[in-house]
Amino acid sequence: ERQNGNAVQSYGAQMLALRREQGRLEEMVDAVAAFAAQYPAVPAWRASLAWVYAELGRDEDARRELDLLAARDFADLPRDMFWLLSLWLVAEVVGWLDDTRRAATVYALLLPFADHCVTSGAAFCGGSLERSLGVLAGVLGRFDDAARHLAAAATVNERIRARPWLAHGELDRGRMLLRRGAAGDVAAAREHLLRAAEAARSLGMASLLARAEALLGDGEAAASAAGDEAVLRREGEYWTIAYRGSEACVRDARGVRLIALLVASPGRDFRATELAAWPAPTPSEADSGAAVEQAGLRTGPLEDVEPGPDARALADYRARITRLRDEVEEAERFNDPLRAARAREEMALLADELSGSHGARRRWATDAERARLAVTKAIRYSLRKIERAHPDLGALLATAVKTGVTCRYEPDPRARIRWLL
Repeated sequence: ERQNGNAVQSYGAQMLALRREQGRLEEMVDAVAAFAAQYPAVPAWRASLAWVYAELGRDEDARRELDLLAARDFADLPRDMFWLLSLWLVAEVVGWLDDTRRAATVYALLLPFADHCVTSGAAFCGGSLERSLGVLAGVLGRFDDAARHLAAAATVNERIRARPWLAHGELDRGRMLLRRGAAGDVAAAREHLLRAAEAARSLGMASLLARAEALLGDGEAAASAAGDEAVLRREGEYWTIAYRGSEACVRDARGVRLIALLVASPGRDFRATELAAWPAPTPSEADSGAAVEQAGLRTGPLEDVEPGPDARALADYRARITRLRDEVEEAERFNDPLRAARAREEMALLADELSGSHGARRRWATDAERARLAVTKAIRYSLRKIERAHPDLGALLATAVKTGVTCRYEPDPRARIRWLL
């Protein structure tokens, strides 16, 4: 008795899904190609063939089949019971090939069906179409949309108990986060990929497990190359600060802006007078002295300032010179001539100030001294604010930001930080 063609195709679809998860997809190439040739009126089989090639890394073959399907931007796909299935398969192919032009087209076609699940009769279920939209949004670099779609897919797939598609969704979220590469994304991607790997082991999904482990290796390499990531970014009246998966906000202040400036130029010395005048005032601010007041400096004639430094101030300067001498000795022991040179430069500046302290009242009233005090105060105040909001990042900055006659950000070379400003 002649076999029923629909039964054969249903069996083929089920075996295709099974062999894919088992990592035995190569066994299905000839059968799927035969179905595509035998049933040209069912484009889902040609889409399946493109999908098989893409999954196996045969990109040239996958593109050839995709080009046939997309000859008229997929307008030739019949709007029958297999239309959504065909586009679901195409979305997978576009994702693997990173085809941004086709991704935009397929995304627009699938978006009205975001709340649907894809099926092939009673033979196969591909889970929520939100997952396909998330993959396509990731290809387009629309990462916020991608995250939203993938999270929605996880909710649906959990509700319908589609454990394999939950596992695939975890892989997709991890891959998207690695691609985005924002602060904390590498660590978050690792969590998703570990969940994908755990699910793959329990369900016998060898192919998915191999991909999750490969991406975990990519994530570790990215983390090693980039070091830890930290964010110090102004957003209106607040600054977003993030480090090691934790995020907080602090209100905008001049000290935070100065810290951001120093962090943007690691190892560079800025004179306090430069920082006190940064950013340059507008003409109206310059006329009113607003910029100087914001920096904590006094306005008015120099003759109106207080007399020279008192005994406590002189003691602070001499103590700083003593610490700088120790720093020079330590730098020389560790063969760090740059650090030693910086310390000597600051010692020379302080020595110049001290040399004019006896009877030189105007010298201590200079903008340079007032700038040092004002800038140091502003930075230290903001460092305390940051440390209260985010102790880990605050402690890191408190160690690395140096203030004085010159200020700089001097990161620990043993703990690399990639700043997102």
